[in-house]
Amino acid sequence: MGATFDSHLGHFDQWTSYLNGSWRYIAPQYSALSTQSAVGLPIGVQPGYWWVDVNLGITKGRYDIRLYSKNLLDKQAFNQGNPYAATTAGPGAPVPPGPPSPSFAGIPIQPRVIGLGVSITF
Repeated sequence: MGATFDSHLGHFDQWTSYLNGSWRYIAPQYSALSTQSAVGLPIGVQPGYWWVDVNLGITKGRYDIRLYSKNLLDKQAFNQGNPYAATTAGPGAPVPPGPPSPSFAGIPIQPRVIGLGVSITF
């Protein structure tokens, strides 16, 4: 979902300011199914989160200058991931000898990014 607001700037001849943003909700997701049961019950759930992007800028003809933000709320979540048990066998094992250690491996989403962009259309 998104929204845009445009407005002419009184003291800057022919420049138009704009503010636009988008927001979306990523619902909770099951990260893995158990192979230990006949029904394949979920064993990991990644929580849902809101993702918000905002742009603030001015434009005139071919020129566009904008301040932008992606993941404005700086949510820390994973695109995908799964729980697993770290092995304890052999040299170089990630945990000392003993029972398997529950762990999680995943790919994190992009952290908050704030930047300045300038565009010239040819």
